[in-house]
Amino acid sequence: MTCKNTKNIAIFSIIALFTLISFSNSNAFAEEESTKYKMADDLEAILTFTFRDGVEVHNFPVFKMGEDFVANSGISFEVQGILSSAPHLYEALDEAYQYRLQTSGGSSFEYNYRYFEVDVDFVKMVK
Repeated sequence: MTCKNTKNIAIFSIIALFTLISFSNSNAFAEEESTKYKMADDLEAILTFTFRDGVEVHNFPVFKMGEDFVANSGISFEVQGILSSAPHLYEALDEAYQYRLQTSGGSSFEYNYRYFEVDVDFVKMVK
């Protein structure tokens, strides 16, 4: 073997070794439902969705307001999280996506899950 081949084999061996070590030490675990997110000042946003066919209550780890609440210019908000069982909310999202291009009235635009109420409760968790 030449000196150049020996250097290339050594470099390749070191890279392969570091790659194998990084893959073997990955600590990826599935998140369990009992895990609580650390919220600011121990506040938790509990959302209650009231549909025509039922009521669902969910906690979301991320809650963002769209407008200034004091200005009284309308309310919009955004939530982020993963839900395990939410059949009514999933159906509302599916129908909203399916009928997203309908722009005017008519019976086809009035789908079952178009309108629903959302109550947001901010609860301070007491230790």
